[in-house]
Amino acid sequence: MINIFKNKKKSKYNLGDFSFSFLQENENGVLDNYRDDNKKTNKKNKKEKDGGYKKSIYLIYFIVLFIFIYILFSMSKTLFTKNKVDIYEVKKGQITKHNAERGFIFREETVYKAEASGYVNFLSLSNTRVNKGNLVYIVNSNGKLNIEDKSLKAEDYVDISNLIRIYSDEDLSKFYEIYNYSERIKAYINELGLISNLSNIVNKGNLQVDFAGFSKKAGIISYVIDGYENDNIYSFNEKKIAKPYEVKVSKQNNTVREGEDIYKIISNPTYDIVFSSKNKYDDLIGKNVEVFFQYDDIRANGKLTDFVADDGRKYYRLSINKYLERFLDRRIVNFEIVSNNKVGLKIPVSAIVEKNCYKIPRKFLKRNDMDDEYILKRLDGDDKTTSISLDIASYDNEYYYLSTSVDIKDIKYGMVIVDDNNDYFTLDEVVKLKCAYNVNKGYAVLKNIDILEMTNEYAIIDKNTSRGLVVYDRIATNANRINDGDLIS
Repeated sequence: MINIFKNKKKSKYNLGDFSFSFLQENENGVLDNYRDDNKKTNKKNKKEKDGGYKKSIYLIYFIVLFIFIYILFSMSKTLFTKNKVDIYEVKKGQITKHNAERGFIFREETVYKAEASGYVNFLSLSNTRVNKGNLVYIVNSNGKLNIEDKSLKAEDYVDISNLIRIYSDEDLSKFYEIYNYSERIKAYINELGLISNLSNIVNKGNLQVDFAGFSKKAGIISYVIDGYENDNIYSFNEKKIAKPYEVKVSKQNNTVREGEDIYKIISNPTYDIVFSSKNKYDDLIGKNVEVFFQYDDIRANGKLTDFVADDGRKYYRLSINKYLERFLDRRIVNFEIVSNNKVGLKIPVSAIVEKNCYKIPRKFLKRNDMDDEYILKRLDGDDKTTSISLDIASYDNEYYYLSTSVDIKDIKYGMVIVDDNNDYFTLDEVVKLKCAYNVNKGYAVLKNIDILEMTNEYAIIDKNTSRGLVVYDRIATNANRINDGDLIS
């Protein structure tokens, strides 16, 4: 029962907010305030609205957070599955190796002795050609000749020009080579001036001589004598190179005794360099090879042969017919044999990796021409098979070679595979292959390589290797950091 204005407690009626306040008797007969049902309902609706709004906000937050986590996961997956590698584009190239050697020079040379005693003077310039019957030297017993006039004539400068042409191949980029070259020319000019004027005096009959020596054969004349002139290649042994090299040089206006060695004639422009070597050149026997003389900075071609010397050992011989004049004053020479000039595809050494590969008879794999992959049938048991597409590293006439790193495709050691004729084969034979990773498709594909020659930085590989690399292929340079099938970024 609702009582209005009972116990002098007035009910409130507020027109402004349309709220009502009533007194209500409770179970004990006590009047309580009666709450307006409309106000209660409004508050409840407001709470429901606030709760729904908050739920919507939380839902949006959850969706945004989910998208963020998904993006982060995708990025991390990419970072962890892609390898950042340096890429190299395969190109044509070649590698030439120089093998350093040390040899002993043999020439066809004849030593001539003085035929009289006294002061000797030479009328032929050393290391130049003389004809048979040319006046080579004179001997005077009355003392040294005093020849002061050293002026040169026009024809003498022709000889100087020829000398300059002989040395024109020298590399004059270093100081000591320029100095050496200059000293040679100055010595040549001084000797040429002296001989030129001495010849004029002799020809005019203004000089009385006791003896005149004439060349007995044609060839290159030299006044450097070392005692090996009569040796032949069969007398060679290691001691010839090991012991100190000593020479005797015949000089102008020096005294000589009859029978003393004073000059020699080299009658053949071809000379032999004999050497023993730890490097084996048997595959070059009978061929012309390139020889590099670093000290003189010259190159020449020589025919390589071998022979057995008197000491019973085998030695190599290089026969060269160029630059004889450059070596007339030397017997022992350092040189390099330019060998292994291999031409092919050039790749960095860091791109090469050694991989274990299964050796599989060719009939157990079929090529899928659509995607350039190969299909292998794995025997799963109960005569059930599973076909797997994969890349192979290489092949030859009998076998395919498949990397053992393809475990991600359930290819494992000891697995049984089958061909179309239900013949079985077990993957249990493994060989090692030199390989590189082709990354043209954005992932690592193993390619077998055949190394022809290699330095510390680069290798030359055969361009005709089966399923190998070709020009302009892109390969990974840090091959040890990646595996088959890795994505490359």
